[in-house]
Amino acid sequence: MCALLRGGLVAASGAASGGPAPTAASEVQAQICAERMAVTAARERANAVRREAQAKRRTWAQHREEEVLFALEGRLRAEQSLRSAQRDELASVQEETERVRAQLASSRKRNDELRATLSGHQEMLRRLRSWV
Repeated sequence: MCALLRGGLVAASGAASGGPAPTAASEVQAQICAERMAVTAARERANAVRREAQAKRRTWAQHREEEVLFALEGRLRAEQSLRSAQRDELASVQEETERVRAQLASSRKRNDELRATLSGHQEMLRRLRSWV
């Protein structure tokens, strides 16, 4: 409490008890002191509101960061899942490619065998025709 206000109260209580009456200056000083106290209280409230707003901004920023982090984690999981599916698909394609290559090699070998057999048969047919 303001010392001036206390002095004014003492003077006012003195007047009530039969002591000297408060002067206009002491009343003005008491009003000034009361206004200063009101200003101080308003500043304290403003500071409290500012601190609360800062805390809310920090909380909001943290919440926003958590949302972004959650979204990024979800994206990462989706990308990992996609990569896994792509690896599986690639492995399947590679297996199929190897199967087709083996089948092609087998077909080429069989084709070479058939050509050799055909060539032999054509040669035999020529000999038979030449005997006739």
